[in-house]
Amino acid sequence: MSKLICTAIWLGVAGLLLPKIGNAAQIINIHVLNEENIARIRLTFNGPPKYNYSLLANLHKMIVNINNTKKNIRGLPITFTGKNILRSIHLAHILKHNNVQLIFDLNHKTKVISSYQRNSVLFIIKNYAPIAKKNDSLHESHISSTHHSKIRTLGITTKQRSRLFDSTKLTIITKNKNRGIISKLRRSYHDNHRIVVAIDAGHGGEDPGAIGHDGLYEKHVTLAIAKRLKNLMKTDRIFQPVLIRTGDYFLSVMGRSETARKQQANLLISIHSDAAPNRRASGSSVWLLSDRRANNEMASWLSKHSKKYELLGGAGHVLTKNSHDKYFSHAVLDLQFVHSQRVGSEIAMQIIQQLKSIGNLHKRHPEHASLGILSSLDIPSLLIETGFISNIGEERLLGSAVYQEKIAKAIYTGVRNYFVAHLHQSSYKIYKRAKI
Repeated sequence: MSKLICTAIWLGVAGLLLPKIGNAAQIINIHVLNEENIARIRLTFNGPPKYNYSLLANLHKMIVNINNTKKNIRGLPITFTGKNILRSIHLAHILKHNNVQLIFDLNHKTKVISSYQRNSVLFIIKNYAPIAKKNDSLHESHISSTHHSKIRTLGITTKQRSRLFDSTKLTIITKNKNRGIISKLRRSYHDNHRIVVAIDAGHGGEDPGAIGHDGLYEKHVTLAIAKRLKNLMKTDRIFQPVLIRTGDYFLSVMGRSETARKQQANLLISIHSDAAPNRRASGSSVWLLSDRRANNEMASWLSKHSKKYELLGGAGHVLTKNSHDKYFSHAVLDLQFVHSQRVGSEIAMQIIQQLKSIGNLHKRHPEHASLGILSSLDIPSLLIETGFISNIGEERLLGSAVYQEKIAKAIYTGVRNYFVAHLHQSSYKIYKRAKI
């Protein structure tokens, strides 16, 4: 019988209203995914954190020091059973100078990768010698049964509560040796499918988008680049490109997202051209969904009981079957979004590296914004600003077939580099069958 243990604990927080020292950042969410060969730990703060970490490989420990934060976390330690990566999480006994030390005890010799993004720190811990799994496939189509433990709430004993944050939320998701919900969430679509890339040409019809000094319309530029990108991907056996807008007509933002979902897209790329009052502004940039907008979208999906089943990646199936449990549903959606954001961010960096080779960059790292086209929690989504149409020089480039082809090739190469680099992941087994 397949089981998934999902425990969400609201932890007491002490001292949130005490005077801040410097730019103190409070932990507001700890999210843990614990499996046999990999663990993901996401620490979310209410501001830029000051932290460092170290992996004590011989002692099977990872230590995370969070500096200059006034806070005690109640609810720890937590101990895990079985042979998954994480054995326990606890705080150091002595906390000095307003520092917090989180200790993650590990069951195996591991390696760790850390990344920071938008007040959130992600640690990916991998087993050096992956455990051979029997009767456990991330591609299983069915879940024989599921189970999650009761969710308990610990009282907050602080004298005063923060105006912004009442507590730290800790979500633990553990997968055992048998099939479970994580397999459903991370499973790619059927093995014989290609990677479906939804390509959105921004604007269209009565919505021209930005207009350049010489009269170039953004809607024409985006469609031209989108078609070139589709042609490049169409000749590659690992991709199945889908154009959301194929001609000069209007589509709502919601309609674009729904089209991508109906096509069961693994990735959504929205192509745009930028504009600014400063005619000297130049360069390309890549945008992702902001955390604030994501939280709003998460609340919206949780309230739309009739639409939950439409979510991709297995989340819709899981949410529909567990719609009575709002805490569990929130944890599943959060897991889905964390995965989509991680994939989107890594693809964005690959694309930026390619765009850098053909022209100026307006932003050297992915930016975050509350943009409707990026609001799909279940589909990794990017918005690419290909340049400033308000800049006379870049307007001429954007209107050039040669430059449009260069942009399309940069996007294609960036996306391909990401998926080729992740061939080792079982959730992308389909790519191994394609000719690389």
